[in-house]
Amino acid sequence: MFQPENLMIEVSSNTMYLKLIDFGDARHIYNNYYIHPMIGHPEFTSPEVVSGTPVGLFTDIWSVGVLLYVLLSGVSPFLDESQEETCSNIVRNDFCFPDEYFAGISSEAKDLIRFMLVEEQR
Repeated sequence: MFQPENLMIEVSSNTMYLKLIDFGDARHIYNNYYIHPMIGHPEFTSPEVVSGTPVGLFTDIWSVGVLLYVLLSGVSPFLDESQEETCSNIVRNDFCFPDEYFAGISSEAKDLIRFMLVEEQR
């Protein structure tokens, strides 16, 4: 599962690099792949992982969409009081763009997040 802890910024002279780190739970996926059980907190987890259905590239796109939402707003789209409630919000795809956090965010950025937070259709 992709999450903010998997990002590292390295500054070298006048250049900044964003690096992906910690591939301990990573799997190379050729087609669809089943992953069980869910590891860690589900905040950045896709509906497929929560539901136990096959995962793929779209699973990582979902996680990056959640990360983008958090980076732009400072809040999480699905996080709730418990893991069960968070998972329920994820499976229902229950998120919005409250003006309190998204007043200065472009419609294009919100459209990108909507595009990324789509459960894979089979």
